Amino acid sequence: MGRYDTIEVEVHSTTASIVTLRGEHDLDSVAKIAAALNEASVRRNVLVDLSPCDFMDSTVISALFRASNDLHERGGQLSLVILGDRHGAIRSLFEIMSLARLIPTHETRAAAISYLDTAQQATDAPSTMHLRSLSELIEPSLLDADEERRAA
Repeated sequence: MGRYDTIEVEVHSTTASIVTLRGEHDLDSVAKIAAALNEASVRRNVLVDLSPCDFMDSTVISALFRASNDLHERGGQLSLVILGDRHGAIRSLFEIMSLARLIPTHETRAAAISYLDTAQQATDAPSTMHLRSLSELIEPSLLDADEERRAA
């Protein structure tokens, strides 16, 4: 990790934590990210703020999905902040691969915190959709895109 690449964990409420990723994150920082997500997961809901994140690779995405699955198994939820205007590449990746259908995304930290506060009061059961690997999502997404091209 570089000098300005940081990972911060903060307590938002008795049921929610926030993990903030700043800078660039890849294989070199994924173990620290996994540890931060594990620390944050002592609370039921975890928000990962990617707004100050400039880059992340597939190892980070995999860590996010593992944390999301772990939280779902315990009745919690992981959600993300991905700014629309600043994170074109990160947002595009999540949209192209339909990743947002598995992990809720928000365009601002304020919207995500509002969602967290609402989710903590909700009594609905969390989604039961789990992802064991990125290939489970990539393959169907490619098939969907191929079908859309044929229909056009």
